[in-house]
Amino acid sequence: MAEDREVLREIWDGKLPVCFRLAEEEVHTVQGPEPYYLMIPRLSYFPLVVDKVQKHFSRFIDERYRDNEMWLDYNEQPLRWHLPIGVLYDLLASDSVLPWSLTVHFQNFPESEILHCTSRTVVEAHFMSSIKEADMLKHRSQVMSAMQKKDHNQLWMGLQNGKFDQFWATNKKLMERINGECFKHVPFRIYMSDDSLIQRLVSPIKSGGEKATLEDLLRKVVPQVLSEGGTKYSIVMHGIQVPLDTPQLMERINGECFKHVPFRIYMVRDSDDSLIQRLVSPIKSGGEKATLEDLLRKVVPQVLSEGGTKYSIVTHGIQVPLDTPLQWMSEHLSYP
Repeated sequence: MAEDREVLREIWDGKLPVCFRLAEEEVHTVQGPEPYYLMIPRLSYFPLVVDKVQKHFSRFIDERYRDNEMWLDYNEQPLRWHLPIGVLYDLLASDSVLPWSLTVHFQNFPESEILHCTSRTVVEAHFMSSIKEADMLKHRSQVMSAMQKKDHNQLWMGLQNGKFDQFWATNKKLMERINGECFKHVPFRIYMSDDSLIQRLVSPIKSGGEKATLEDLLRKVVPQVLSEGGTKYSIVMHGIQVPLDTPQLMERINGECFKHVPFRIYMVRDSDDSLIQRLVSPIKSGGEKATLEDLLRKVVPQVLSEGGTKYSIVTHGIQVPLDTPLQWMSEHLSYP
């Protein structure tokens, strides 16, 4: 639908203002460098957008370290490049004043805290792995396995170059039903603020045929975030607080529906260090749309409490309402 496409484009165009500063202890010149400012896409990854940052600061460091791998930190916490930029901001700095202030390093790479990324090829491999994982959950890998190499390249180049039409020309195939069947499971990741990630197998349809909502997913996967009448956390996607009654799967053109909602839940720092994923359907057993609260109650019920949730549920910098349908979230608030 035209309205869906407009929402998708708005999500795609989401950007964050970022201020990069070279770590003071690494400045090797009399005159230190000026900060470097960029507007960067929330849906992208840092290794894809910091070439100019590296070039700007490399002139001010000891030449012995100029070929070192650059890494970033926020408030002395190394940033994991394999998470989308918007996810990192929502997890770590959604309450901070913009522009988001990050520190640039060329020395003392934190080996035990973040992964190395020596080239864009590493990012591509990670990105394509995530796409294949989601397709396995939704279509049993039928879509990706049927695509040609040029289709995979189009997905990657669309993301890398920020080309909405190029990306969605191929990505739309991953959002469609096969032979009239709904998605088997909903691919999702719940990122908690303790750096943990939660994934489970969750169907978009309940056992009674109703559409599962975000609340259904949360109740199944992270029930601890739910409480009577709401959630103890802020459920955020793309910087938007998603209602708990949001279906995991909204009807698409021709009544298409996902079998399951792809998601990952990262838990907050003071919780268990885990990534949660489950098979969660966007449709409840009775046919109603499953919401974020349904997902939390199913996956991480411990995050829920009387009247809401003990946590902030955030995606793309947006605190997501617990009644947000899971299907709508999967279609409009997903990271590439």
